[in-house]
Amino acid sequence: MTNKQLILWMLVAMIAPTIWGSTYIVTTELLPPDMPLIASTLRALPAGILLVLIGRKLPKGIWWVRSIVLGILNIGGFFTVYL
Repeated sequence: MTNKQLILWMLVAMIAPTIWGSTYIVTTELLPPDMPLIASTLRALPAGILLVLIGRKLPKGIWWVRSIVLGILNIGGFFTVYL
């Protein structure tokens, strides 16, 4: 492995902790404090969009309803508790 490759992989490895560490600032400073459901949606939406882009496959049929129910229960129920 060359020095350039090593530096590239080190930079790639630094992305996840940097993004993870920025969630506290975004949650406390940028999201609306009096609207927990909107705040939790805005907090989870980028990850959901990224997963759809990576998977490149949308749900079909009854899976739309199941995905919506799961999203409401998971995001609406659990994220709002911590805000």
